[in-house]
Amino acid sequence: MVVPGQAENEPVLSKQRVKAYLQVFLAGIAAEQMRGMTGDAQTIGGTDDRRKATNLAKKAIVDWGMSEQFGLAIPSELTIDTTQVNSEINTWLSSAYKDVCELLANNKPLLDKVSQALTENEQLDKSDIKGLFAISQGFHLAATAA
Repeated sequence: MVVPGQAENEPVLSKQRVKAYLQVFLAGIAAEQMRGMTGDAQTIGGTDDRRKATNLAKKAIVDWGMSEQFGLAIPSELTIDTTQVNSEINTWLSSAYKDVCELLANNKPLLDKVSQALTENEQLDKSDIKGLFAISQGFHLAATAA
């Protein structure tokens, strides 16, 4: 997956789209936790996703001025306390995580099917995923679609 904000030829990102990308990055971590992989059972699988989510939120807040906390200013152009920026980044990540947890909880049967398929096959391609979606009726993905 291309990391948003990294390619020169990508379309302009909206704040809504940035926040949707944050959900995508944090979905695997949320799914692991929903499947009981917490505490000592937590894996390192989400490390790169956490890094990408953190960097994207930071870019949106610091470089692109998407934070309401800093008003019209671009924080990278100000002398600011990094604690404020770090707090705002964590707020964005927590909100994205909460939203994706809700989405997964509302689609638990689909999450269970995808988890089972991944356990059996280790990876899924687009047709596998489309098949799982077709089997699952009534999933609620529209709420946070990018």
